[in-house]
Amino acid sequence: MPLRSGLIQINVTDLRAARRFYGEVLGIPVKERFGPDGPFELELGEGPRVLVYHVEKQVEVDYGNQTGITLVLF
Repeated sequence: MPLRSGLIQINVTDLRAARRFYGEVLGIPVKERFGPDGPFELELGEGPRVLVYHVEKQVEVDYGNQTGITLVLF
């Protein structure tokens, strides 16, 4: 059985700014799942669920070796 992506998690330090960016700037519908100040889901239609989640601090990333996105496969 082939793997499917079940969830993509995008970690951000400012949920309100991310909500404005994805919802207003890019025009992607946002689904409030945990209240107006909580994590939210981007409604992209068919495909994996995309959750935007708050983290306390941003860390330096070596993009050749690390990523800020979590993929959950099942």
